[in-house]
Amino acid sequence: MNQGTIIAGSIVVSGGLIAAAVIFGGGSGTAQMATGGHDRGNPSTEIRAVDETDHLFGNPNAAIKIVEFSDFECPFCSRFHPTLERVIKDFDGEVAWVYRHFPLKNIHAQAEPAAKASECVAELAGNDAFWTYSSQLFENQNRLGNSLYIELAAGVGISAVDMQSCLGSNRHVAKVQKDLQEALNAGGRGTPFSVVVTSDGQMVPFSGALPYDNVVGLINSLL
Repeated sequence: MNQGTIIAGSIVVSGGLIAAAVIFGGGSGTAQMATGGHDRGNPSTEIRAVDETDHLFGNPNAAIKIVEFSDFECPFCSRFHPTLERVIKDFDGEVAWVYRHFPLKNIHAQAEPAAKASECVAELAGNDAFWTYSSQLFENQNRLGNSLYIELAAGVGISAVDMQSCLGSNRHVAKVQKDLQEALNAGGRGTPFSVVVTSDGQMVPFSGALPYDNVVGLINSLL
């Protein structure tokens, strides 16, 4: 990403306007809501610092981290997933992506089981496997269930026996619930709910599956 193109005054001003629209704007069809309406976010949002327990994609020392609270059964989360993949690629080390869970259990029966399955993969095969598995869950949303969880785990080198044992243990329920509660406390009311965190600790929340250009505008205004 050419720094010269993102520090020009006109782009910074435009980026600031985009950021304001992201935080305070609304619009239907971009987020899966647990209860009606569109989440406007919370300008005073605070979430825990990113650490080694998180699922991080990209450069861990990136100037900006996008912490996404997501639901594997949410259609808007599925739409947003490749957008963030593109953002991380295009910003080439300047932006990293952190995945945390926000299963909307009251409307998505497989949201929590899928979240637990992804944690099993992270435990048994590591961070890279978690990201591969997560993408595959979104690509197979219409098949979510234990059979799929075990099938996809085999593709990242986890035996059916080990995966079934982990799924049956429920040992990752607490982590999933902790993420969910954090999202609610931070003002999230629908998925995806994201918080952009800068290197100096500024936190800018936004809701919904925003288009690529909107996400880029927000990032440029903060870099």
